Order: sequence, then structure tokens, then C-alpha cells
Amino acid sequence: MDLAADATIYSMVAAITTVVVDAMASAIYLEVVAVTALVVVAVIL
Repeated sequence: MDLAADATIYSMVAAITTVVVDAMASAIYLEVVAVTALVVVAVIL
């Protein structure tokens, strides 16, 4: 394994990790928005 291969693998892992973390953050954000909307609707009704 040379440095270039290591760097490529490392950057791929970093990119995948970033995408996964972003996806999780987006999912959590959407859940919070959905719950907040439900609470607001429940309070209004």
C-alpha cells in the first residue's frame, strides 16, 4: 500500500462518513420538524 492508495481510501471513508452524518442530521431535523408541526396542529385544534 503506497501513500496515494492510503489517501484515496481515507478520503473515500471521510466522504462516506460525512454523507452518513449529513443524512442522519437531516433525518433528525425532519423528525423534529414533523413532531413540532404535529404539536402545533394539536394545540390549534
